[in-house]
Amino acid sequence: MSIIQSHKAFWGPIAELIERARLVSKGMGLSSEKMTDRLIRYYAAQGVLDKPDRLGRDAAYNYRHLLQLLTARRLSEKGVSLEIIGRHNLSTTTELLEKGLSKPVQMDAFIAPPRSEAGVTVPKTFPSSSVAIVDVLSEVRAIRDQSNKDHEALRQVREVVDEFASQLKEFHEGLEGIKVELEAVVRLVKTGMEKMYLSEEKFEYMLEKNLSAHNEKLNYMVEGFERVERTFSKIEISSGQAK
Repeated sequence: MSIIQSHKAFWGPIAELIERARLVSKGMGLSSEKMTDRLIRYYAAQGVLDKPDRLGRDAAYNYRHLLQLLTARRLSEKGVSLEIIGRHNLSTTTELLEKGLSKPVQMDAFIAPPRSEAGVTVPKTFPSSSVAIVDVLSEVRAIRDQSNKDHEALRQVREVVDEFASQLKEFHEGLEGIKVELEAVVRLVKTGMEKMYLSEEKFEYMLEKNLSAHNEKLNYMVEGFERVERTFSKIEISSGQAK
């Protein structure tokens, strides 16, 4: 397996595409410093690369993008125009792009097509001018695999959401239980306070009643002492008169 083929499973963001392109380009004798995100976005805008996949809101690239990028850099350093490179990259199968990078560049296949006497460009037939059905099936399988990955990720997210909903339900039920217990405590305290108030009122009533009874007895005793004193006074007065 060549160093290029070792990246067949690649699928990731632009930073990883740059890292892999620089690694492979060193072994191909290409300038790795020119492999930048600006260059990749420029190539994509000029139709040199396939449109990127999506990784959430960000762009994602695959093995075919890596081959197209390396091919573009290789042909560009040979002086081939981006227009010709773009037509080649977009119409060539992934398998042929891979094989092309392992062979010397055949410059006669990338010479600009001649113009007829009427000034109309005569199209040049490239060795790989049509996309092979097997490559289309490979792309379809890749899309299907990615769709399956997305569905699996969605399923996992749904499981997490369901688990969170279940925990939230249990938490809500727990709060309801605490609420019931607090209401019972409040009722108990309220009942105890009411009983305490009734006991205080009863105690005050009994105290007032007892004090009132004692006051009456005390007043009766005082009156009795006063009567006794008056009686003794009368006896003393009567005794003095008798003498």
